[in-house]
Amino acid sequence: MGCTACHKVEDTPESEFRAWTDRSRYLEEFAPALAGVGSKIKSKTWLYHWVRNPKKHFPDSAMPSLRLTEQEALDV
Repeated sequence: MGCTACHKVEDTPESEFRAWTDRSRYLEEFAPALAGVGSKIKSKTWLYHWVRNPKKHFPDSAMPSLRLTEQEALDV
């Protein structure tokens, strides 16, 4: 599932998001689009810590813990 379970990535066909269900969370604006995210983040270090523990940075975040290993977070 990965990021695209909730986030839309520019140029991703809607049909890919509907493969699992007739309803798609991104179509209901559940999570922000990831297009251009590289220009929006503070730093690579910040992104690493965000994907490891989003609620530490924003307790009211709807983003769940992805339970990523250190290497998986580095890969992001």
